Amino acid sequence: MGSLGLASGGTAIAVLSSLTFPAHLAPIPPAAVVAGAAVAVPAVLAPGGVAGLRAGYLIGAAGAALAYLSAGWGSLPALTLSCLLLGAGNTAIFFSRYVAARQEGTASERAIGHVLFATSIGAVLSPLLIGPSAVLAGARSAVAGILLVTAVLYLCASVVLSFTGKARAAPAPGRPRSGRAGGTRSALAVLAVANAAMVAVMTVGAIHLERDLGPGPMGIVISAHVLAMFAPSPLTARLLATCGTRTGYGLAALCSALAAGTMLAGHGTATTVAALVLIGLAWNAAVMSTGVILAHASLGRLDAAGLGEVLIGVSGLVGTSASMLILPLLPVHHIILITTAAAAATLIILTLLSRRRTRAA
Repeated sequence: MGSLGLASGGTAIAVLSSLTFPAHLAPIPPAAVVAGAAVAVPAVLAPGGVAGLRAGYLIGAAGAALAYLSAGWGSLPALTLSCLLLGAGNTAIFFSRYVAARQEGTASERAIGHVLFATSIGAVLSPLLIGPSAVLAGARSAVAGILLVTAVLYLCASVVLSFTGKARAAPAPGRPRSGRAGGTRSALAVLAVANAAMVAVMTVGAIHLERDLGPGPMGIVISAHVLAMFAPSPLTARLLATCGTRTGYGLAALCSALAAGTMLAGHGTATTVAALVLIGLAWNAAVMSTGVILAHASLGRLDAAGLGEVLIGVSGLVGTSASMLILPLLPVHHIILITTAAAAATLIILTLLSRRRTRAA
């Protein structure tokens, strides 16, 4: 239910901002969403478990409602503030995998796979709502309608958790399974790189496709991208349980490299769509593999899962801001090529370093 609102925090805000504000100001609202997601981590962590998820959805609902109103005002400060609040909804969506993993203990791969697969249902449908929800936009930009839908969905998710979220308390995170802090740091690095690349490609890809195809077809393409991000999770969970969690690092590197190769093959809409799907698969492999490690890890007194969510926000902020700032300077296919190639190279290095540490242990 919550993931039905994912298109608001990603695609809709980016497109709305690019249509409303000049190029040098357009990156601010999308960046505020990911910044808000990072800032909201303490608010979700403090109550703990399901109570934290409930708080995140309530804050996100308020942000989505304010963003809908701000779209009609044309006010950059108001939209930026609303996006900061909207980011809390994203935090609740993604932090749920850690809540599930901690409650399942040794079955972490399966728990995370089930949560991310459930997320895929709403996440795939979410972009498809952009077109039909345009009737709610009124005099606002057509993509603003999904913001009102998101406010209702986040509110409903919070209410549902109040009645069905009586799960047992999640145990506190312990040491990494490998027993070495180096494995936790590698997991955090892989998560940051994969997320920054995915957000950057999705941001410029959505803007490019909206201009070329319109909001309806763009929503369909983004749905395919989101499907690649979440739907393979049960299969990825089985792979990780059989071959080891760090197998996901190599798989993320491979998919990123294939995305870069696709952009070398051509510069049309088809290659952009293929790159979006492949970077989505890379993100899935990275999030699944790192989630298993971070759910049961700590760095000193820091909760590694919470730190991972902060890094998702920070890396998303970097990916969104950098891609939108570069967009007026370079063609979209060049931005996607550079981003995916850099991600692939970095993930290959991190995979090799992680395997070396594992052998040394």
